[in-house]
Amino acid sequence: MHKCLDLSKLPKAPGLRSINRRNVTPGSPLPPLFPGTASYDPARTVDSTHPATRWKARAFPNFSCSAFMLRAVPKGALLRPEFESRVSQVERSTTEPCRNRKNGYRRLDMSILFMISKKKTNKRAVVRNRIAMRIRAAFELIVARGADAEPRENVEGRDGGKECRPEESASSNIVRKPKKKNDRSVHKSKLASLMSSATPSNLGLVSNPAPTKHLILQDWTYVMSPSLLSYRMPLPDLIQHLRAGLESIRAQSMKLDALWALDKETANLPLAPITSEEPEAGLAADRNRRGRTPRVLRPQ
Repeated sequence: MHKCLDLSKLPKAPGLRSINRRNVTPGSPLPPLFPGTASYDPARTVDSTHPATRWKARAFPNFSCSAFMLRAVPKGALLRPEFESRVSQVERSTTEPCRNRKNGYRRLDMSILFMISKKKTNKRAVVRNRIAMRIRAAFELIVARGADAEPRENVEGRDGGKECRPEESASSNIVRKPKKKNDRSVHKSKLASLMSSATPSNLGLVSNPAPTKHLILQDWTYVMSPSLLSYRMPLPDLIQHLRAGLESIRAQSMKLDALWALDKETANLPLAPITSEEPEAGLAADRNRRGRTPRVLRPQ
């Protein structure tokens, strides 16, 4: 018997309420991640001095699983459009951090781009849109309500093993004539068949008290490439995979930031003056060689 997916058991967020995705991506992450899509000119990037503009795409953080592939690229390496309209320039100049806007302290900025392939998902646009909406909702639950997944046995022991049973009514025994299915019901049944999971989930939703604000990197742009399994996968499984992806991307980005900070420090160091005595000794030996008279061979 199926268990109830009770989202009300998750505690209300004390600070963050939602994720803001508007006006937080200053350029396109596709050229640095996929060099064949467009020419990449470091002079047109958001920050032309960023070390990431000289790195290859395979060096950037990435995480892959059966449901999706998540990549990340620094915002300084994003490519600005070649021809930028005045409206977009004004919007960019007036863009403020989320904490400076009205009710901004309750919203967390997240720069994310979805690349949903028809081949890996479905040719219907409604399915692809629902995949993106489902992943966005899962991100909201992770960040705003600390959602996490644990084995169902642990969750049942915590909640007393309550099951979700449908209420039986007197009218349930009445045999009714089946109604003719119209086009809309057929369409809904097709979507339901796509969403049905082949294997039931053995995970349950729980609340993780650990802070989640640090999981979303503010100076990076995420690129999400989901598969059809992310549409069929139960919500606890999807949340578990997304949490693992965010933690992996964060760990890789911290290593890269440390390397880039070291590169900037070494690039800004002044050239040290020559204080070694070896070059001077070499010059003196050269002068002695030049001052010697050449040896003349006498005929025998």
